[in-house]
Amino acid sequence: MAGSRPPTRCHLPLTDEDLERLPLPTRHVVDLMGFVPSQDIAPTLYSKPYYVGSGAQAADRPYALLVKALARTGHVGVCKIAVRSRERLALLRPRHGLLICQTLLWPDELRDPGDLSSSAPVTDRELQLAEVLVWELTGIEVGELHDEYRQALEELVTAKARAEPGGGP
Repeated sequence: MAGSRPPTRCHLPLTDEDLERLPLPTRHVVDLMGFVPSQDIAPTLYSKPYYVGSGAQAADRPYALLVKALARTGHVGVCKIAVRSRERLALLRPRHGLLICQTLLWPDELRDPGDLSSSAPVTDRELQLAEVLVWELTGIEVGELHDEYRQALEELVTAKARAEPGGGP
């Protein structure tokens, strides 16, 4: 096509001051935008959870009301917050009498998985046996599980630190 050319690439250094001047209205607040049933949020969007407190005595009553209202309705609050100088989409959800702020991926950050489903046929008998297996293995305590790799790594680091001259007790 006449007149069209590929985009020019250049390197533009951005300073901390440049980034500080960007608008970030959620820098010190939770911008609550509305409420949706909790099942309407796809688990694939979940990112990191943070505990949220009322922050001040004057906010204790509204905080308690929000926790109880969300628990009773099964809804979550959809909000925007700033985390590490970046605006994030998040949910406010109740858990054991307090609020969890669950950051979410923006929808455009989630990759399309394509078609990963299986077209393999299954029989009713196979399905019944698989369901029996699920019921037999139901009841795992997730809180009792631990990261064995991290534990081994910590033990390795401790052992190496002890072996180094002046390395530790």
